[in-house]
Amino acid sequence: EFKRTDKLMKEADNWNIIAADCRKRYAELLKPYERFKFVDIPISILQEADQCLKDARRADREWDLLMKRLGD
Repeated sequence: EFKRTDKLMKEADNWNIIAADCRKRYAELLKPYERFKFVDIPISILQEADQCLKDARRADREWDLLMKRLGD
């Protein structure tokens, strides 16, 4: 049981790191455009930032699933 829990915790930690990295990348992408109007931000930047948020949400879902499994 301990090994199972430890393995799930490590996997959850990895997903948490991935989510944090994605959010950091999102912030880095948009930082240079802080005072810009939304329509003035290049579409490629917006698309990449959007993908970062999608990846972060996916990592959050994976983390949540692992936490639920730990509760079982």
